[in-house]
Amino acid sequence: VGNYVSKVCSDGGFWGFPSDRCDQPMAQNETDADSYADVTPFSASSTFPASEPLQVYFDTLSSELSSSERQKIRNWANGHSDKANGLELRADGFADSRGPASLNDGLSRRRAEAVKKELEGVFGDVSIETSARGEIPGTSTEPNASEARRVDLIVE
Repeated sequence: VGNYVSKVCSDGGFWGFPSDRCDQPMAQNETDADSYADVTPFSASSTFPASEPLQVYFDTLSSELSSSERQKIRNWANGHSDKANGLELRADGFADSRGPASLNDGLSRRRAEAVKKELEGVFGDVSIETSARGEIPGTSTEPNASEARRVDLIVE
C-alpha cells in the first residue's frame, strides 16, 4: 500500500517499512525484527500509513503557480487519473510568518484555491476541499520561509 509494504517476520507479526528497504540484505544472524528495529510494528487491525502529501510551493506573497509547480501538479494528477472518479482530495494552504496574520490567512486560502483550480483543469469534476491554515509560526527566515509557502495536497 503506498510506499510501504508488509513483511511477515520470524515472530509471526507484521512489519510495515518503506519499500526502498525491501531489497536490503540482512546481516548474518540478523532477525527480521533487528533489521527493521526502527520501524513500528502494527497488527492486522492497524492501517497502513497514508501516502505523503504532494507539496506545491509558492513565491513570497504569491498565490500564482510557477510553471514548474504547475507541471508537478499535472504529473501527480496524471499518475492518479485512473482513480479520478471517487478521488477525494484536500488542499491545505499555508504561508510563512512574515507579514500580518490577516494577510497570510487570505494568501494561504488563495494558494489552496489555485491548486484546486489546476487539478480541476486536469480531472474535471473531482472532490477537492480547500482550507486556509494561515501562517506557520517561526518561519520568518529562510530556509523555513520558503518551505512554509505551500499547499499540501492530501488524498483522503
